[in-house]
Amino acid sequence: MAKKKFICKVCGYVHEGDAAPEKCPVCNAPASEFVEQKPKGLFSDVNSNAYIILYSVVMVVLVAALLAVASFSLQDRQNANILNEKQQQIVKALGEDPMTVIFGDVIAEAQILDADGKPVAGKSEADVFAALQDMRSTLDAGEYPIFKANNGCVVIPVYGAGLWDAIWGYIALEPDLNTVKGIVIDHKGETPGLGAEIASAPHQALYVGKTIFDNDGKF
Repeated sequence: MAKKKFICKVCGYVHEGDAAPEKCPVCNAPASEFVEQKPKGLFSDVNSNAYIILYSVVMVVLVAALLAVASFSLQDRQNANILNEKQQQIVKALGEDPMTVIFGDVIAEAQILDADGKPVAGKSEADVFAALQDMRSTLDAGEYPIFKANNGCVVIPVYGAGLWDAIWGYIALEPDLNTVKGIVIDHKGETPGLGAEIASAPHQALYVGKTIFDNDGKF
């Protein structure tokens, strides 16, 4: 540890040590005539405003850099979790348990249809899931993702506006493309106990068996 410096006010003698000498060896001035020489510099005093501000800035930059690195390194895992969540919701819409049934075992094909109901060429399953990331833009572009199950059912992603924010989900139709086999709905900011009930299993069960069109073909 660096020693302190004490200066004699009478003769200017500089003493290095933990405390001022009892008397100056040059002029015999008592210890009371010595003053401690403080280090000079903008950041020499750890209690100064300048030091505190600099320390805060350095820490903020350092923490931000660490968070950015962590976020970047975990990006693949985050994307995998998002994909897995969507696949589980699709499986659930088909009335299956996503904890025991694998997406690939029940879904035969993922497609993007145009406004005429025809498959858009060159779209892979990854493209379909990418389209789900921003359903508003996907629908505005006239593209409609669907998932065809091995049993002939079709799962259609749905998206819209709730009372407070966006709502979204998946509706599974029987092979007749008219009868609801299952539905999964979620939301961003609906009121608990009211609008948020759309995400509850009892509410979603109300749609099972319902038809999109009546016997006369009316919606």
